[in-house]
Order: sequence, then structure tokens, then C-alpha cells
Amino acid sequence: MTKTVEIKPDKHQAWYIRVIAYADLNNIELALQNLQTAINLNPEYQETQKLMLVSMLFVKIRSLRGW
Repeated sequence: MTKTVEIKPDKHQAWYIRVIAYADLNNIELALQNLQTAINLNPEYQETQKLMLVSMLFVKIRSLRGW
């Protein structure tokens, strides 16, 4: 997942790949950090806003359930 970002660090899609990978590994902090980078690269991308909302909801649910 790091290789993609190394090859195309200016492409928000590369950062999304890392977001998904870190989320799958339950590393929410790194997922959110990478999501912020993707948003910074392309703040108008529609999927950006969807992912941000889903990420925030997931973190909230996770904290409420004590995961």
C-alpha cells in the first residue's frame, strides 16, 4: 500500500487505497490521517465526502461499543 503512494503521491486515489487497507487492519487513526491527505489533494471529489462521513460514523460507533 505504501508503494502506490510512493509512485503517485499527488493522486488522491492512491491515498484512498491506504485508507481502505488501514481500515481493514482496524488502524483507524492511520486510516483517518490518510483520508485527510486524500481530501487535501482533491477536496471536491464526491467520494471524499462520503468516506469522511463513513469514517466519522465508524469511529463514533467504535467508541460507543468499546471496540
